[in-house]
Amino acid sequence: MATHRPTPIQSSISADLERELREIQTSSHTGPPGDLDDKKKRWLVVGICLHSILSPYLRKYVDSVVTNLYSSLKLSDQIDIQTKTKYLRTYGAANIFLNYEAINNNKATHGYRSVLYDYKVRSTIRNEWAHCNFTVWDDVKYVQSLQLIDNFIYLLNLNAANKKQMIEELDKWRKNGTSFLQGYTISFELVNEIRQKIQILVEYAEVISKTADTEFGKVHEALIDIGETFSQYEKRISTLENQNGKDFIKTDIFTDILGIIEDNHCVLLTGVSGMGKTLTAQNIALQLCHEEGFSIVPCNNVKDIKKRYKDNVRQGFFVDDICGKYIANIKNIENWMRIKEFVNFILCKGQTKMLATCRTKIVKQETLKKH
Repeated sequence: MATHRPTPIQSSISADLERELREIQTSSHTGPPGDLDDKKKRWLVVGICLHSILSPYLRKYVDSVVTNLYSSLKLSDQIDIQTKTKYLRTYGAANIFLNYEAINNNKATHGYRSVLYDYKVRSTIRNEWAHCNFTVWDDVKYVQSLQLIDNFIYLLNLNAANKKQMIEELDKWRKNGTSFLQGYTISFELVNEIRQKIQILVEYAEVISKTADTEFGKVHEALIDIGETFSQYEKRISTLENQNGKDFIKTDIFTDILGIIEDNHCVLLTGVSGMGKTLTAQNIALQLCHEEGFSIVPCNNVKDIKKRYKDNVRQGFFVDDICGKYIANIKNIENWMRIKEFVNFILCKGQTKMLATCRTKIVKQETLKKH
């Protein structure tokens, strides 16, 4: 019985690796952290800074003072049950005006109609981060929040060593946050660190929601959802990086394709089913990521290109079975025609690469030839 001689690409792939990568490619449709809304990303970075940088020192130096003051004011002015008809307006010898807009979500709910405010001062007061309202986390609020944390660090009158440590940690997350938000390539180490920080926040939110503030359950649920996204992403990166270079043999064909995408920015890999198009494209994507700093963007379909494109960021888009998996998909082809000019435009800017695969039998179908 005659046997078919394997192609150069096919012979470089182990069966186990190909199966694993097919599973990864399928699961990758859930999307990397880039699929998280930018407002959720800003909320997450600020939460990490609040909890891991500022809160430990606040608990150490401020918590006891605030607790004693609250207990004192409960006795003297009943601030825990006060109403709009009778509430503490100023405090201290300097008669410092007390701002009730800032508590109980008063300003957000009622604006400047102070007659509608809730004047009760509770022992568990949530800052705006803990309200878990993602819609407010635009660029301005994000920058202001990090600056407020910076300002607070200087107000704490810490010793030089502690202050230096906190400022360096905050600067690190400012930098990491920029990479995270702008779609730059983020390392496996950063993904792992973010995931660990999320887990700490999840455990903290769970305790608070059970013991003091049931509304904190919203924060707990949001963090669990985000944490699951990062766990999936970390697993995919780990598997791909462990396999890349170990089981994939970089043949002359691989080198030729790299040269083509370097000069032309766009490559379509065609071939029969099972010859290794997807695996080759994935390893080329990893090469672009590691060697040239591209952020790799796996796409379910060509519409994701326009949706997830970021200006002035080095991105590599990967679309598997771009025209359909088993037969030519008219919808996929029409979507491609609609964004063709946009894709040409971003490729000409030189910051974008595009990798796609398509089976030979689909390329030869009359439906595709007409387009």
